[in-house]
Formats: sequence, C-alpha cells, structure tokens
Amino acid sequence: MVKSTNTKTLRSKGDNDLLEELKKLKEELQSIRFTKSTGTSVAKLSKIKSLRRGIARTLTIINEKKKQNVISRLGVRSHVEGQGEGSKTVETTIKNIKRKHLPLDLRPKLTRAKRRALTKAQSKRVTLRQLKRKLNFPKRRFAVPL
Repeated sequence: MVKSTNTKTLRSKGDNDLLEELKKLKEELQSIRFTKSTGTSVAKLSKIKSLRRGIARTLTIINEKKKQNVISRLGVRSHVEGQGEGSKTVETTIKNIKRKHLPLDLRPKLTRAKRRALTKAQSKRVTLRQLKRKLNFPKRRFAVPL
C-alpha cells in the first residue's frame, strides 16, 4: 500500500524514484480494479480516486522535469531584474532557435487568433503601387481656425 505524497516531496525525488513511485501506484490501482471486478472487497474502492490523482500528480511532475531539462539544453537563461525584495526572475528568449523549431509545449500559448496573426514585419509590408500612391498623394492636413 503506497501512501499519497504531496508535490513537494515528489519534486525533491529523482527521475528514477518518480518512475518507481508511478509504477507502484499503477500496480496498486490495477489490483484494486481487479478486486472490484471480482466483487470480493468493497473497502478499498474509495481509494481509486486518490490513486488516480497520485498517478496524475507524479506524471505531471515527470513531464515538468523533462520540460525543464529541454529548456536548459536549449540555452534559456534566466536573469534577475531589479534588486532587493521587488526583484523578478525573467527568462530571456531562446537564442539561435526559431519559434517554429521549438517543441509545441515550449512555444507561447497565446490565443488561436494571435498565433495565426501576421507578424509585425508582414503586416507593415506594402506593395510598390501602394508605396507610390502614399508618397505621391500624402494625407492632407487642414488647419481649423478656433
């Protein structure tokens, strides 16, 4: 029987320990599901929910650690802005890597519309005809007397 652990203790564990913890939780859940299907013991059925949550918790922490390893390998550096208590840790952008070459979970989430919107450079581009018209016929300014 595996005790439910909180995230603080799970984060302090290593990768192998987390995988062992996950394996134990899955085995225990499997055994409880087996007893449920045979209909022998009803006492442990309430534990299914806590086991599933424990499995989800450990998987989340494993995935977070993997993501941090990828970020550290790509060269994201964090620096501290300001001094004293009001200082903030700010991550700089990933250098030498274009956004489209990043894994999906490391790209900025934003909204669907913002992800598909034109970049600033694309939106400022003008055709030759538009440029000539803009230069030859500038917008007129009229002074209105008060």
